[in-house]
Amino acid sequence: MRKLIHILILAAVIFSMTALTSCDTDEPAETDESGNVSGTLEETSSGTLLTDDATTEDATPADSTEGEFSGYVLTLSSEGGYDISDNLFGIFIEDINFSVDGGLYAELVYNRSFEYTSQYSTGGAKTGWTKSTNVTWDVIDGSEDGSCLNEHNTHYARVTNSSSDDAYGIFNRGYFNDMAVTEGADYTFSVYLRSVDGYDGRVYVSIESTSGVVYASDTIEAITDSWYKYTVTLTSSETASSNVRLALRIDEGTVDVDFVSLFPVDTYKGRENGLRKDIAEMIEALEPKFLRFPGGCVIEGQTLETTYDWKDSIGDALEFTVNGETTVGDVAARELGYNIWGNTSGASEYPYYMTYGMGFYEFFLFCEDLGCEPIPVVNCGLACESRNGYAADSVALNSVEMQQYIQDMLDLIEFCNGGTDTTWGAVRAAMGHEETFDLKYIAVGNEQYGSVYYTRYALFLEALREAAEENPEVYGGVEIILANGLASGSTDGWDMIESEGTDYADLLDEHYYNAPAWFLTNTIRYDSYDRSNPAVFIGEYAAQSNTSLAAIAEAAYMTSIERNGDIVELAAYAPLLAYDGHTQWAPDLIWFSNDNVWGSNNYYTQKLFSTNLSDSIISSTLDSSRYISSESLEGKLGVGTWQTSARFYDISVVDNDTGEVLYSQDFSDSSALDDFKVIEGTFSVRNGMLTQSNTGYPSNDITGDVAYFGESDWTNYTYTVTAKKMSGAEGFLIPFAVGDSENFWHWNIGGWANTVSCLEYTLENGKSGQVAGTVKSCTIESGVEYEIKVVVSGCNVKCYLNGELMIDYDAMTMFTVVGEDEDDYIIKLVNTEMQSAEVKIDLSCFGSFEREAEVQYIRYYKSSYYNTEGNEKVCITTETINVTECFVYEVPKYSAVVIRIPKS
Repeated sequence: MRKLIHILILAAVIFSMTALTSCDTDEPAETDESGNVSGTLEETSSGTLLTDDATTEDATPADSTEGEFSGYVLTLSSEGGYDISDNLFGIFIEDINFSVDGGLYAELVYNRSFEYTSQYSTGGAKTGWTKSTNVTWDVIDGSEDGSCLNEHNTHYARVTNSSSDDAYGIFNRGYFNDMAVTEGADYTFSVYLRSVDGYDGRVYVSIESTSGVVYASDTIEAITDSWYKYTVTLTSSETASSNVRLALRIDEGTVDVDFVSLFPVDTYKGRENGLRKDIAEMIEALEPKFLRFPGGCVIEGQTLETTYDWKDSIGDALEFTVNGETTVGDVAARELGYNIWGNTSGASEYPYYMTYGMGFYEFFLFCEDLGCEPIPVVNCGLACESRNGYAADSVALNSVEMQQYIQDMLDLIEFCNGGTDTTWGAVRAAMGHEETFDLKYIAVGNEQYGSVYYTRYALFLEALREAAEENPEVYGGVEIILANGLASGSTDGWDMIESEGTDYADLLDEHYYNAPAWFLTNTIRYDSYDRSNPAVFIGEYAAQSNTSLAAIAEAAYMTSIERNGDIVELAAYAPLLAYDGHTQWAPDLIWFSNDNVWGSNNYYTQKLFSTNLSDSIISSTLDSSRYISSESLEGKLGVGTWQTSARFYDISVVDNDTGEVLYSQDFSDSSALDDFKVIEGTFSVRNGMLTQSNTGYPSNDITGDVAYFGESDWTNYTYTVTAKKMSGAEGFLIPFAVGDSENFWHWNIGGWANTVSCLEYTLENGKSGQVAGTVKSCTIESGVEYEIKVVVSGCNVKCYLNGELMIDYDAMTMFTVVGEDEDDYIIKLVNTEMQSAEVKIDLSCFGSFEREAEVQYIRYYKSSYYNTEGNEKVCITTETINVTECFVYEVPKYSAVVIRIPKS
């Protein structure tokens, strides 16, 4: 299925001065795990950084360097290039971490329609609301007597003020009691009111502090005895972000209240019922080429009752009369949904409901505003398998319910692509968008797998293909996306494509959340993918942290995504958004509070790549033979096993350069165990052997049962050991380049149930899994003697088993890709070393030239640093440099760089 098609195109570039900056480039204070300032970092830039009044330095011409050049040499070629996807980098929005309701969706009122229930909320229908002392109030279900606003919004509040002395009422402080307002800003307040028992008093609305300071107020002079929507504009006199509430007061008497709303007038693109401008503009700055929505697990649901239904999100096209005008899909006619990311097993103080205020219609509008392709995900009649496995709630294959799920997909496509003469195209037009949305992609299922999914998917595929034949104008050209399970190692989807043929899907959706070590050691993952197969959609990925280590690992990996942009058509980091202090998942790309928004280290990494995407890849080679790395494979050695008892003997470590024996041990003395630091396992010395006898699951599932020996500065050596398996499930673990038990390499011989030989890398306690390019089939037999040899030279390691070369691997520290668009040659480099590196860049294949180029770069400072609110030190800096067709630069340590060289 996957042929070895290696397209390894490496590039490098550096910068040497700063001219223009997009953010503060002072060194950040060191932070602890909570992001708190605790010290000062060392200077990390080795490039020449100019002061504000300095002039721009020219690049060093290649032929002016003195002595032998000792850096990388990057050579570009005018031949061998290829086009890549123009939709490669995009975004994925799921309502997780209160990212939509309470975040991107600009509504400030929490539980605006009194529809919360005691099933999920400890406050029931009154969640988020308080009242004055002199007020009594109840939430009434008007579905039985028809007194409700509409059939999707059946509950309303009946508020009674028993005092004739003053106006009293009810109050809402927003999501998490965290409403914020800005001085001079306008806010649209709206509410549905109805007088009870002839109430003829006024209704008073204000934005105020909980201590009584009024920031804005207005009065509704008279209300009727029928539901009517009242709207006023409130202008805040102050900026406040704590203890702010919306107050709704009445004179003596009783009033019915429903759908209370407070929106900033200044939403993104000025849309009513719109998005929070600061968050949306952070998203816009990524220049995303697509938007996948609305999930994720949200689309699956804990059960099918809690799945996200796109028709629910537009009120099932319910006609609803507002002040005498008939509307379709109005936000007040959308039934509340419950979010899978909330507590689905009981009630909580802050239940996670979905208002559907930002429903599918608004998602499509957002795509339109961003200028990107929409990629909606639909449920396939199957609930979340990641939570429930094969026991996930599902509908029967041949049931009416199954046919409805399929029809819902077809109706969604018609909603987007159908003319106003179609049923759902007419709904779109009635909602205010007569033009089509021109949908090109549809994803069926999220992270589903197994026959329970694929039998259902096949029905969707068949229905879409038939619809495309019958009505190509609406359904033709819509590409269907197949799920591939839960993790980077999942192959279910690919297996189905191999079985059913390449017409089985147009794209396959891969998801993975792995340690930074995985991303650093899997940059050739897509080099070997079969180009005749459907394209890859990396629907969700992240390196499991917002630290610099994770961000630079993702940057390294993104060079491989772009280099393989001919097979990888779409890729999105996930999750996108998080309300600080109210998360169910981290890391996240963009963080926000009630009045602020900031980008993670990962955000600026994504932005660096997404705003500098090439149209095609330029063939190039990177020669590292003259470069001496500071980060050679250095450290102690070891022996060990995983669920296996084994004996080790005749250990020898010899310096490759001098032939000096650094260590030898024949275990003739039981005191030899003193040379070893046992991390886990049961080790003993007897009969001239070191024995590890535990065959149970290791207590430390990062290291396995291992013991280390030697010196922390050992490098350039040959390590030999003889090993014999006695019993157990697997083979041997041979640690090398051990810094400590959280940072090491090991050769896993007979891992994965005694089937595989490969390298594994553990970095800051995160494991890589099988390192790409090192995997071979291997089985270790009990009672058989094995001669093991590991040869370390700089960043290269060769591993031999009984004289057979099993592994020849270079631990890369420079990750690059070279491309071009209509105007520029675009060179990207990620340097993961804590030392700078000179790079000679040869573009002479494009002729002679001398011109000014733009460089954008990120310095990541140190592995544990991460951006916090008001402290975004990891960001993008821009400068200009002068280049020729062959020049040398010094790339700063721990950085990602993009250089754009104009073609003319």
